[in-house]
Amino acid sequence: MELLLVDWAQSFLFTPMLLPMLAGLERVDRAALPWARVVDTHRVQLLKDELLAVETAQQRVFLERMGWLNYDALILALGSARAPGALPGVRTFEEGLELKARLIRRPEALSVIGGGPVGCELAGVLCELSPGPRTTLYEAGPQLLAGMGDTARPMAFDAQTELTSKGVSLRLGVRVDERPDGVWAGDDALEPAVTIDCRAGKPPLLEGLPTTAAGRIPVNRQLRLEGGGEVYVGGDCAQVDGEPELRRGIARAVSHGQTIAENVHAGLTGRARIGLKDASPSFVLRLGNERAVGLARGVSVSGSAAWTLRQSVMVSQSPALNQKLTLATEAGLQAAKQSVSWFLGKLKR
Repeated sequence: MELLLVDWAQSFLFTPMLLPMLAGLERVDRAALPWARVVDTHRVQLLKDELLAVETAQQRVFLERMGWLNYDALILALGSARAPGALPGVRTFEEGLELKARLIRRPEALSVIGGGPVGCELAGVLCELSPGPRTTLYEAGPQLLAGMGDTARPMAFDAQTELTSKGVSLRLGVRVDERPDGVWAGDDALEPAVTIDCRAGKPPLLEGLPTTAAGRIPVNRQLRLEGGGEVYVGGDCAQVDGEPELRRGIARAVSHGQTIAENVHAGLTGRARIGLKDASPSFVLRLGNERAVGLARGVSVSGSAAWTLRQSVMVSQSPALNQKLTLATEAGLQAAKQSVSWFLGKLKR
């Protein structure tokens, strides 16, 4: 079997490490991993290129540099892109480095737009800067994490409590607009130089593929494009039949990858394909150094339990073996530190 991985970047962006990197809580080399450290280059050929179009009937794709390329099975994991505009974001490693450079100048105030997972995590880690800037988080909806549905309400409350205790000013129900005369949050003008756009983006448009109103590619429970033959779609760019529009997260993306791998192999070997398992959601947000909130099989957790859950998730989902070992060692040391602190606290009583 010949495997070809096409990506426009030279490295794999491990998003959970990108935001903590901004506040110096994680090393830069943990956020961007060379592809050679992520995949077996003896079995997978790497190609730096960009996908522009798909022709499912002819089983071929059009790449910007190489042109037309035939396939037997096609897997699309395109992620999502920030809408073009004046505001900087943190969707790529390069944007993360640019923001880190601006933070070195220690701005007095920062505005974070979007109270989803990325916006909440960014506001939390920015509070770790010393001296910390005044951080304001704007969300157009009535609560944080509104796009994650009713299941996430307890976690949204925990996140709001944690962020306000760290000094983050929350502006809920306030829409931010880019106008010809600047960027406005309601009636207040914002300074773009210290404003970071964390609102959910849309997947890049591809010629030849259907999309939903939100710009995602509709697939069935096998993650196959209906009528598209051996075309599979996973991650943020996929809209799975019967699922909420904003059911996202690393754990879900990993589940997509496992299901697609099983079904590609099944399709090539003539076996029956499997459907995506509908497990209870698990999700963790890092809101600073050793601070987290999350959902564990649908149950809201916070404090040390959430931090332990996050460390476990990072170890299991890290793409590189040496990074897994490093994170596991650090998690063990942190657990030992917490145990000693708890024991000493008991002795003082």
